[in-house]
Amino acid sequence: VLVVTGSLPRGLPAEAYQRVIDVAARKSARVFLDSSGPALRSALDRGVYLVKPSLGELETLFDRKLSDAGDQIAAARELIAAGNAEIVAVSMGRDGAMIVSDTQVFRRAVPVVVARSALGAGDSFLAALTVALVEGRGLDDALRYGVAAGAAAVIAPDMAGCRAADVERLFAAQSSAAPAVATPVTT
Repeated sequence: VLVVTGSLPRGLPAEAYQRVIDVAARKSARVFLDSSGPALRSALDRGVYLVKPSLGELETLFDRKLSDAGDQIAAARELIAAGNAEIVAVSMGRDGAMIVSDTQVFRRAVPVVVARSALGAGDSFLAALTVALVEGRGLDDALRYGVAAGAAAVIAPDMAGCRAADVERLFAAQSSAAPAVATPVTT
């Protein structure tokens, strides 16, 4: 597994992540990608296992507003059909997150917490999602862990990062959530 995140350092071409993805492919590593702008677009040309755009980044990729769940799922599925990614996990801030494969879609709301800072929430989301998938968990459980870790990061004191106890507590709280919170869609 190789997790590729962030903006490229100044001076590197947008295609730099393509080279990283090519090396990973030669090593049979699954690539989890979280980037934006030209670097994201360029990396997707190579295809990755999972891409985690924010809703805004997904809208930028498609150069249009994706105002409802149907449009968001269709855009994610378009990336999958084009071979850009096998799985698309879209973070939507306070509106939660969704994870899409060619056969499943799950959406999760953000647990109600008192936020201190959003710093590190996206990184924590991707880290927990990655670990859960590498452990062989299903898409919904992986999404639940990602959402729990993102929420745990925003409640962390002094921006210290998410704490495992908070992640587990928030993960467990989602399992008792009403079935409408997680919506599997099989096609």
